[in-house]
Amino acid sequence: MTIPKDTYTYSNVNTTEENANASDESLVERPEDLPVAAAVPMAEVIAPATLPEGYKFEATIGDRSFMIAVPIGGIEKGQRFSVPIPSDDSAIATRVSIPVGHWKDSLISCFKFGLCHAW
Repeated sequence: MTIPKDTYTYSNVNTTEENANASDESLVERPEDLPVAAAVPMAEVIAPATLPEGYKFEATIGDRSFMIAVPIGGIEKGQRFSVPIPSDDSAIATRVSIPVGHWKDSLISCFKFGLCHAW
């Protein structure tokens, strides 16, 4: 297969100073007040049960927990869905470590502040 030879004659390009600024102009109008897109951190949640839309439950990431609402259409148990992570600290609660499997105090801790404070 042979490739045909280019027979078109091209004209010379003018590179003088007066024509140099013509390439700086845009052919597309750019409004100055365009909205700025911001990235929102998302978390993937596994549904703990089959829940209707709008139902709120607590989700935990590490030691932080926050309330999320079930999206439109509801969810089924085990279904994965994405929710935005709240950016303000007021919506996020830090988990408190509670001792499990043993008493917090010892048997004679009732006498900690003296014999008269036991009862």
